[in-house]
Amino acid sequence: MIDIHTHILPIIDDGPRSYEEALSCLHELAETGISKVCLTPHVNKTAGQKGRDRKIQEIFDELMRLKNQENIAVDLVSGAEIFYTPDVPALLKDNPAWFFGKQRRYILLEFHGNIFGIEKVLSELLSEGIIPVLAHIERYPWSEKKNPLFSYFRNSGMIMQINAGSLLGKYGWLMKRKAKTLVRQGFCHVVASDTHELSDLDYSLEKVRPVLTKLVGREISECLLVGNPEKIIAGSTMIK
Repeated sequence: MIDIHTHILPIIDDGPRSYEEALSCLHELAETGISKVCLTPHVNKTAGQKGRDRKIQEIFDELMRLKNQENIAVDLVSGAEIFYTPDVPALLKDNPAWFFGKQRRYILLEFHGNIFGIEKVLSELLSEGIIPVLAHIERYPWSEKKNPLFSYFRNSGMIMQINAGSLLGKYGWLMKRKAKTLVRQGFCHVVASDTHELSDLDYSLEKVRPVLTKLVGREISECLLVGNPEKIIAGSTMIK
């Protein structure tokens, strides 16, 4: 399986406070069947982000070195979780490290209430061949099939990501019910862990796999956990 959304890059994000903690998370991910993990620290347009981006790369490189030294059988992929603002298209021109891996096609985008100008921004991104993966869509009040904006996202080619924890009840039964409904309705292309610390792995992709299989069958379940995440990392065409 492939986990495209985590916050286990240590020290600089809101996850592990040390390399040792991050390595413990990687060990656990490997043991639960994860072959690749994307490290997606939060990024935004604030002053000092460029210096922070350099620090992110330094920490990524050091974690990679330590991971290889400990022979942890999981591949690391660079990325970021981008805080939405209307100037995201312009910011991406100066921040290639915000894309998944080495390709310049998919980005991970999150919202905090403000979706002003979103239709125009998404249209601009798509016209440039950039496809947003919308993080933990089940959290947003507008993420319902009957909402025209949400249907626009789906029909325009946005990629929808749901957290494993939501499907497993981490955030309560209402969120669990909503996440399951979105999966059944086809409003989910990828399931990821959004892991911040070792305890989050109580809601691992390994544990959500049988839940997905029961909801949508084995073939689609594997697409959500393996096939589509692999395509995001490779920058290839997504299975809708």
